[in-house]
Amino acid sequence: MPRMIDAKCKHCGKDYQAKRYNYVKGLQQYCSIQCANKSRTKAVKLTASESTMRYRSKHRKKHLAHKKVQTAIYRGKLVKENCEVCGDPKTSGHHCDYDKPYEVMWLCRKHHCEWHRENGEGKNAR
Repeated sequence: MPRMIDAKCKHCGKDYQAKRYNYVKGLQQYCSIQCANKSRTKAVKLTASESTMRYRSKHRKKHLAHKKVQTAIYRGKLVKENCEVCGDPKTSGHHCDYDKPYEVMWLCRKHHCEWHRENGEGKNAR
């Protein structure tokens, strides 16, 4: 039975994935042509998975802290709270120190952005 998000039969899903695969393959071929052409010095575009992997390796502590919070919420060991400033129920966890992944400030988007404007990225960002 298809998931509600996909809402495609097996055949349509396979067609979609084939088209998507050919698109990604085309991007990779485009990148290799760009790299082979020495006269152009344009940056090579990465696929989404390559970009994600590069980000995760560059910001390892940050990524691991986020994953630990997600897992703790899923298992019920950590509960999402309202914004510490305004009480908005739509919040995200903010880490002041990535070495302490379970010490989280719960802030709404507005106050999270405001915190970063005033304090920068924060300690131990990398």
